[in-house]
Amino acid sequence: MLENDFTLLEKANRYGTPMYVYDGDALKEHYEHITSWLHQTAEVFFSFKSNGNVSIASLLRSFGAGIEVASEGELFMAIKAGYSPQQIIFSGPGKQKEEIDTAVQHEIYCIIAESKEELTYIAESAKRQDKQVSVGIRINPESIESRAKIKMGGVPSPFGIDESKLNDVFDLFQKYDHSLLFKGIHMYLGTQVLDETSLLSSFEYTLNTAVRIKNEYGRTCQMVDLGGGFGIPYFQHETPLHAERLFQHVADLIRSYETELEFPRFIIEMGRFLLAECGVYLTTIQYVKESKGQPFLIADGGMHHHQAMTFRGRLLRNNYPMRLIKHSSNTADVVKQSIVGPLCTPEDLIGRQVELPQGEVGDLLCIEKSGAYGLSYSPTLFLGHSSPLELLLFEGNDYVVRDRGTPEDLLLKQNRSFFRQRRGEDETDRASTRND
Repeated sequence: MLENDFTLLEKANRYGTPMYVYDGDALKEHYEHITSWLHQTAEVFFSFKSNGNVSIASLLRSFGAGIEVASEGELFMAIKAGYSPQQIIFSGPGKQKEEIDTAVQHEIYCIIAESKEELTYIAESAKRQDKQVSVGIRINPESIESRAKIKMGGVPSPFGIDESKLNDVFDLFQKYDHSLLFKGIHMYLGTQVLDETSLLSSFEYTLNTAVRIKNEYGRTCQMVDLGGGFGIPYFQHETPLHAERLFQHVADLIRSYETELEFPRFIIEMGRFLLAECGVYLTTIQYVKESKGQPFLIADGGMHHHQAMTFRGRLLRNNYPMRLIKHSSNTADVVKQSIVGPLCTPEDLIGRQVELPQGEVGDLLCIEKSGAYGLSYSPTLFLGHSSPLELLLFEGNDYVVRDRGTPEDLLLKQNRSFFRQRRGEDETDRASTRND
């Protein structure tokens, strides 16, 4: 569906741009392939941070996914999306005390503790609420090779509890045995991994750690969260994972450990790998100009809606995968041209010297692989532009799953009492001056 230029042009004409378009049918097919290749005891948990739309979360729940949240807001939306407490895990290194209290109150499947201090507060919250709370521990391994583009474990990190400090952790479980129920472990070495060997090595390390905890501490994991980190290729030099082979290898690996680990619940987290290729971002060319001999296309969408497509925070200045959909049947030569958004910053660079058909006003720019870390990762309040519409295509129907924003949205939750008070004082002062 998203490869069909005519369909995308028709949706853009009907709903306007900028907007995100998600292909729910492709997502369903992708999810079903993944779960058919995986071991039957392995469950896919959607990483909510990758796409914060509650309708997308609800759709994945209907397919059978669980959900991983990382804030009270995401927990709230997960419940609104219909997830039961047993389908929710809560991770993140900086959970606020109020967030922990809420998670304990809802009796979710597992809170993933990422420090000893956090584990202590979880126990205290459970004790105050007269509950026994299920807790997993995220472990930062001592030493393991990772080819993740963004490393989150195996190095000094705010994420997880160092493997060398497990003695202290299990002492706390012993101390708070009436409040804490040890559920299992979680490891996540990094994201955007495109090396199959690295992923399998990481998962095997996690499973070995679960065995070691059973043997050394007498604690049996009811849950083993293998994390994820499955990458997708954005740039020409990147090679996609062989998904079927990879997940069958993961299934074999789980199968070899399940008896020794006494058949725990195996969790695999996914966000980017699930969603990225099931969504696109559409923006229309508003102006075409030349500056010092170089052509520029200026679009109506940009970094504020889709920060990941720009060069912000990227070591290599690679262009995101994109294509230009001509609004007319006119043929155009392929030329190098730079594409920018409407923001007053040079960082709003969508593509540098991209080889595309010569752009014209009214052409539609399609940013591919945008279903994950698009809107959820972007500075939407920057410069006061309205938020984009989000459209879900599923089973032959269009669903507007987020309305386009309005300028009035910018005042949401802003308190204008100071402004009103000052305006009243100014009017009083002016009246007094006139009377004098």
